[in-house]
Amino acid sequence: MRIVPVPGLRIIPDKIKVTIPVEPLILKTRSVMVERTGLPRSIGLITFPARVEVKYLVPMSEYNKDFPITAYVDYSDINTSTQKAKVNLSGLPAQCQNVSVVPDSVEYILEKITHHD
Repeated sequence: MRIVPVPGLRIIPDKIKVTIPVEPLILKTRSVMVERTGLPRSIGLITFPARVEVKYLVPMSEYNKDFPITAYVDYSDINTSTQKAKVNLSGLPAQCQNVSVVPDSVEYILEKITHHD
């Protein structure tokens, strides 16, 4: 790559070589428990399956790090006509790419909880 000098100046050397290291990405798979959020106090939610597989590509140097990935179902997202709820993720850092969840939605059962206060 040729260096363009400021007018009137001379640059020595007038060329440089730029090397951009590229770190390979590795597929990582983790089994994560499905948590529940946004539930009213009187409702319980059981998901089937209770765990999902989270797959993502991560730089080789980050492979052994344990990212705090959370898989969850939000009560406001449940679909009563299909009895399915979308699985959401949080806690994935920006260096994780091509993230997928298997399955991407879970079946559920709602339970009425009685509190004895």
